[in-house]
Amino acid sequence: MKSNARILVIDDERVVCESCKKVLAEEGYQVTTSTDGEEGLDRAKSGHFDAVLLDLRMPRKSGLEVLHGIREHRPQTAVVMITAYPTADSAMESMRLGARDYLLKPFTPDELRLKVQDAIRVTEERAVATEEVPEAKPAEPAAVPLPAKILVAGAWEHTPTLQFIARREGTAVEIVGDTNEILERIRAGETEMLILGLEVFAEHSHNLIPAIRRIREDLSIIVVSSEPSFKLQDKARAEGIAFYLVEPFGTEELKAVIRGAVSQTPFPRGDAALRSGAAKKSG
Repeated sequence: MKSNARILVIDDERVVCESCKKVLAEEGYQVTTSTDGEEGLDRAKSGHFDAVLLDLRMPRKSGLEVLHGIREHRPQTAVVMITAYPTADSAMESMRLGARDYLLKPFTPDELRLKVQDAIRVTEERAVATEEVPEAKPAEPAAVPLPAKILVAGAWEHTPTLQFIARREGTAVEIVGDTNEILERIRAGETEMLILGLEVFAEHSHNLIPAIRRIREDLSIIVVSSEPSFKLQDKARAEGIAFYLVEPFGTEELKAVIRGAVSQTPFPRGDAALRSGAAKKSG
């Protein structure tokens, strides 16, 4: 329980406010007082108090009206009603509106301390019970590993970048310049991915891609182009190639497309990929 808890005392009798403040301040509590119900409610609404001591009978705004306002705006704060005129009706109405307890006038310093301690405890328990538990963040998915070996068909200026990435990922990169060699490597199971430059794809796709598919239907193939072309994209789709990388691109984009091809999750793909490439070139 906090020794520096904040207590609000609302009572139209100034002597009651001052007496409560003196006793509670000696316990280390921070005490605010008000002799007016309207003003007291405003303070309760605008401040974070650990307990409120509230007189039942006050001019302008009654204790029950103030209690209703506190419960509406500060439902966690425990309220102890102070009264010299306890009745069954007032007790029932106070409890219905959410009062924690009663403190009967005249009261002793010990009675005051016990009621306040209990009220603070209740406020703390309510705060814990209603505390919003932050949503657990979903675990970051493990990065898809790069293939063990990647073949690059034809001269490609980004091969050094790819080789640098591959060394860090434990992947081997080989350049092949002959379509027959490409087919032989795939037939021997020596690669999991083929990267084709635009020229190689455009020139040999009519016989190379079907031949590759006959050997290994699920081989990941990426086409790279420096000239975004919807016609080329349609041709790639017709050949069953969903992975189309538009130059210029960064290291992270290159890795993302390779991983996408491995997991069969295209990124980027479709018209958005081509527009992105066109925008990068025009920019």
